[in-house]
Amino acid sequence: GIMNAVVPKAVWQHCDSRDRRASVLMIKGRIQRRGEVVHLLAEQLAAWDESDAGEPSLVGLPRMSRDFC
Repeated sequence: GIMNAVVPKAVWQHCDSRDRRASVLMIKGRIQRRGEVVHLLAEQLAAWDESDAGEPSLVGLPRMSRDFC
């Protein structure tokens, strides 16, 4: 499914500027639900790297584009 990632200003500023420009960003946080709407309230951000041991792999995931315009 789809959810919104809500990143408080303090969390964004604490994140390394290189990580902010990463193609894939891992978000650790809390899930909030209001009816059908789901938000992920970010508590920590980090760039995902294939060399991260123990982290989930993106290999084999379908590649798709979303156009929200």
